[in-house]
Amino acid sequence: MRVVVVVISLLLCFVSTLQGQVANQRKDKKQPSTIHKSSGELYDSAVKRVEPSYPPDARAAGVTGSVIVRVVVDEQGNVVSARAVSGPEPLKESAVLAAIAWKWESPLSKGKPVRITGTIKINFQFEAKKFN
Repeated sequence: MRVVVVVISLLLCFVSTLQGQVANQRKDKKQPSTIHKSSGELYDSAVKRVEPSYPPDARAAGVTGSVIVRVVVDEQGNVVSARAVSGPEPLKESAVLAAIAWKWESPLSKGKPVRITGTIKINFQFEAKKFN
């Protein structure tokens, strides 16, 4: 009888230990914190900016303007999500493709890696013609 009690006690300790390890693993797999940066702050902290290609149809139609793109940047500084939230429709896809290629320094908050979200403005305008 004593042996059974000891075995059951050991099993309960083992199960309790496993539950604690599983709980710790779940904590480690949590999504990192996300902070929001203002448009200017996000734009200024980019270490690589990519100019968009001007869509030929938009250029031919004389479409100009700015596209606001909402981005999510991962802990390594890469854009993992980009979506145009405003701007001329013919320019949105090109703006999103350019935004995806932007890069930021690995964002940290209190010394820990974080994701950042915010918007960037991508401008489309024609180059001024030079007259001789």
